[in-house]
Amino acid sequence: MASITRQLSSNLSFEDALELLSRDERFMATVSTMNSLLVKKGIYSTAEFQEIFVEWAAAQIEKTDSSRPSKR
Repeated sequence: MASITRQLSSNLSFEDALELLSRDERFMATVSTMNSLLVKKGIYSTAEFQEIFVEWAAAQIEKTDSSRPSKR
C-alpha cells in the first residue's frame, strides 16, 4: 500500500485511520469513498446508484437465508 501522509480535517492521518478501523469498517469506508468519488466526477448519478442498489437488494431478499452472505 502506498504511504499517504495527508492529514484529514480531524487531524487523523490515513495510516492512523487504517490502524483504528476494523476490517469491516475499512471495507465500508472504501466503498463509501469510491461511490462518493464516482458521483462527484459524474460517472453516475445518485439516482442511478440507488436504482442499482435496490435491484441488488431485491435479488438478495429473494434468496434463501443460507445463500445470503450475511445470513450464513
